[in-house]
Amino acid sequence: MGHLLKDVAPFGRDIYPQVMFTLFRDIDLDGKTVIPFTTHEGSGLASCVNDVKRAFPKAKVTAGWSMYGHKVRGGKAKVEKWIRSVVK
Repeated sequence: MGHLLKDVAPFGRDIYPQVMFTLFRDIDLDGKTVIPFTTHEGSGLASCVNDVKRAFPKAKVTAGWSMYGHKVRGGKAKVEKWIRSVVK
């Protein structure tokens, strides 16, 4: 499963941190599939999916997924199950 995680960047905030918006500006994901996900402490996905859709209007943006940040350390099986459900 490690190879599936090489290009992911979860964050625990209501929105992505500014550095992600800089990355969004500097990369081209036209025609790519983007699967938003994040960690949080109560806000769920918040605006993350809409932020990605706005940043990449020519990408296919799927439904997002979120996990409580305090559950990440013990949540490997849950994350792997989610990854298997989206990587078919």
